[in-house]
Amino acid sequence: MKIVMYHYVRNNANNLPYFRYLSFENFCKQIFFFKN
Repeated sequence: MKIVMYHYVRNNANNLPYFRYLSFENFCKQIFFFKN
């Protein structure tokens, strides 16, 4: 079983250093990885 869970996907936000999110590029890479 493979699980991906992120509450927030967005482009980099330098003005929010402690805000936890996944960059859109890395999210796409993970989706591509699980798709194959």
